[in-house]
Amino acid sequence: MLVELVATVVIPTVVLVGLTGEDALGPTVGLVTALASPFLYGIYTMVRQRSVSALAVIALVSVLLTGSVGLLELDPAWFAIKEAVVPLVLGGLTMASAQTRFALLPVLFDRILDPKRVEAALDAEARATFDAAGRRGTVLAGAIVAASAVVSYALARWVVTSPSGSPEFASELGTHTTLSFFVIGLPTTFAMAWVLRGVLLKLEELTDIDVETLLRTNEGSEPSD
Repeated sequence: MLVELVATVVIPTVVLVGLTGEDALGPTVGLVTALASPFLYGIYTMVRQRSVSALAVIALVSVLLTGSVGLLELDPAWFAIKEAVVPLVLGGLTMASAQTRFALLPVLFDRILDPKRVEAALDAEARATFDAAGRRGTVLAGAIVAASAVVSYALARWVVTSPSGSPEFASELGTHTTLSFFVIGLPTTFAMAWVLRGVLLKLEELTDIDVETLLRTNEGSEPSD
């Protein structure tokens, strides 16, 4: 998480705010340098995991669109539109996946929970209740991400106002990167964690077993009666 934070927030902010003046890298080279960090980190993550996730692709496309706005010197309003469209699309896809095998929370639970322990702890009715809670949580998580599009658009319109391609535009992008982490990133993360916690509490209620006991890491634990 620390490496991701440095690659996607710290490095772009430092470059955009401090190194895009005419006496440094300049607005064009500075913008390309700043966006190269999150872009290359996204490529590295996909190569390391040997898979291409929809989230990683959306993140890379977002970086490319930001670069296009600056390099093509488009109206900065397009940057705000991009900032709104990305979470709107991501949230919409998440909600749409709720009734499929790609539903966000059920897929996550398959990765972090021991399936044998979960199956042993749930009868058929309880399993159906837990699956339904996971799908409802997926819809809620998607709605949270989609709702953040409004804040993303407002923040971008407020912060990034200078003509694209100018040093001021690059500096404002750096400021926006930092503010969006605190104004959008952290609240969204906490909200998603709240949704996840609610579904896991439902699992504890249905099984009368602590979630820690059902995690894959607890290889030596046995399900409680």
